[in-house]
This record gives sequence, C-alpha cells and structure tokens, in this order.
Amino acid sequence: VWTGVAPCVLLSRQGLCRARSRRQVAFVCLCLPVACVLSSCREQSPRSFSSLNVAAQTRCGAGAAMDAEAAGGHDGLRVGEDVRLGPLSVGASHVFFASPSGLSVALSRIQAITPGHTVVLPRRVVARLADLDDAELQDLWDTTRTAQSLLERLHQATACNIAVFDGPAAGQPVAHVHVHVVPRRAGDALGDDKVHHALEQWTPQGIPSLCLTFGGVLEEARQPRTQEVMAAEALRYRARCLALGGAELPSSAVKFAQFDIAAASVFFSSPTGLTVAFVNLKPLLPGHVLVTTRRVVPRWGQLSDDELFDLFWSVKVVQAAVTAELGLNSANLGIQDGGDSGQSVPHVHVHVLPRTAPR
Repeated sequence: VWTGVAPCVLLSRQGLCRARSRRQVAFVCLCLPVACVLSSCREQSPRSFSSLNVAAQTRCGAGAAMDAEAAGGHDGLRVGEDVRLGPLSVGASHVFFASPSGLSVALSRIQAITPGHTVVLPRRVVARLADLDDAELQDLWDTTRTAQSLLERLHQATACNIAVFDGPAAGQPVAHVHVHVVPRRAGDALGDDKVHHALEQWTPQGIPSLCLTFGGVLEEARQPRTQEVMAAEALRYRARCLALGGAELPSSAVKFAQFDIAAASVFFSSPTGLTVAFVNLKPLLPGHVLVTTRRVVPRWGQLSDDELFDLFWSVKVVQAAVTAELGLNSANLGIQDGGDSGQSVPHVHVHVLPRTAPR
C-alpha cells in the first residue's frame, strides 16, 4: 500500500490529481498500487466481466472498502462487490477508481478500444445526464478528471478524448450514463478522428451494437459561416437558455484562446459568469455548439472545482436548450483535452452535437 503514497503526493503537488479533500488524497494513495497492477495486466476480451483472479479482485475491493472507511462509512463499494452498468453486472476486478462519496466509479478493460480506455459512471442507474442531481453531476466529472490524471500517468499519455453518448439517437448502447476516457499519445493508432469512429462502435460485451453512423459533415468539407448566419442561430437559443437558468449575456466579444468570439454569436452565460456558450463557425451537424470557460485554460485538469462544476452544469442547460429548439432529444458531448487528442484550440471547451435517429 505504501508504495502508492509517494507517486500520489507527487500527482497532487503537480496538479495532476485533483483531490477535493485529504480523504480523497488518502484514497488515491491506497488505490494507485491497485491501479498499477490492473493497468499492467494485458488487455483482454474476456468471456465474462470477472476474468481476473480472485486476489486481484480482493485487492481492488479492499481499496474501495478502505475508501468507505476513510470517508466516514459511506455506502460505497465493498470487497468483491460488482457494479451495475445498465442491465449488466460488472465484476469488481474492473474497478479502476471509486469516488470517496461512493456516487461514481471508473471501470477499466470494458471492451477497451486502446490500453487505458476507461468508462466512468454514476453508481445510481440513470439513463441521461439530465437525470443526475447536482451532487451526482459534480461527482461524475470530478471522478472523470481524477481517473484521467491517473490514466495519463500510468500510460504515459499526453492527452485524452472525453466522450458521452447521451440518448439512443446519439449511439448510447446501454441506458446508463457513462463517460469514456481515452488516453492519447502522439502518433497513436487513433489519429485522424479514428477515435470517434471506434467509440461510436463501442458497446459492452453482450450488448449488440446500435450500428449508428455519425452522418455529419466530413472534416475537409466544413465551411466557415457568415457572422449574420451565426447571429441568427444564436438568437434562436437565447430565450430557452434564459428560461433554464442562464444569465445576462456579455455585451462585448469573449475570448476563445487567441480568438475573439463576437457577442452576437454568444447565446448563453452561466449565472456565475464562469462559462459561456456560442455557435460554431464550422459546425459538423445542425446545432453543433461549443461551451467554454471564460478563463482561458488549455486543459480541464487546470480548472478549479467551481469552474468544473459550472462548466458541466452549463453543458446540461445548453444541451437541453439546443436539442429542444431543434426538436431532438439526444446529443454527443466531446472534449479533446490536449493537442494529441485533436484539440485545435488550446482552451477547454465541450462540443455539444445534437443527434437525430437515422432514417
């Protein structure tokens, strides 16, 4: 256990592991050796989700049990306890990290598209992001960010793709919210947008693929739009965003890394002023918009806890407003975190892409 302390203290000091309390630091210290053991195992396509040996399962479960004790006896994971992923029961050996609150868990080696590919989900089985309460929403994204920090360290990754398929038309294979975390490195096999295709085809073992195709504009065919067209689109979404809790919009341009986004293209501002949303210059699909922090920060691991929660609360509002305006009920969410994940603008932003079922 103690072999995990020094690396985790280093992670915390470097800002790579965003622990919100001493208890979370302690828990990560206990769990890192287990994570190292699990990550060093060969990627498998097991017949069942309980393919690792009993010793590995016990070590993983014991780490989660110690977390429960450190957190003051929450109803978290117990030794050897399986985790629900929609209709499936996933063996405890797949638990990579569990949040101190017990509200969220990160699972590894679930039909991984690349070494380190991890799925983060709320313990409560809910179908959509909109079904999560504020505590669950913040815990889900806190856990995702912590898992990403550990994965990048363990797999020597320089970036990550983060993706959510929210709703059947978006390609969600099971009716249980889950976030994909895919570690990336320069020159890996998932470049040229192959990562997006691989995630579209992903499904847990035993669940048939929906076989949906994206159907958006090809990257090379994307064309910039005029300011007038973008302003007209932004105007469509503003009233709905205000009705859902949005605040007064900025009267001047907002910064998007080195770019200035015209105020007319901005259609949402959070009540705190920490987050804004604007229409896309070159959308992949109708309604493809961007949600970003007001502070220019290249990677989301650098956000404060308040900024992180505000960002994803805002994503929830923007997604609801835009999909309702378009008469849709599903969306893809995506973050390219770091240059090697395909991030072209070094400023944290979430892509919201409304989806319609293929005809």
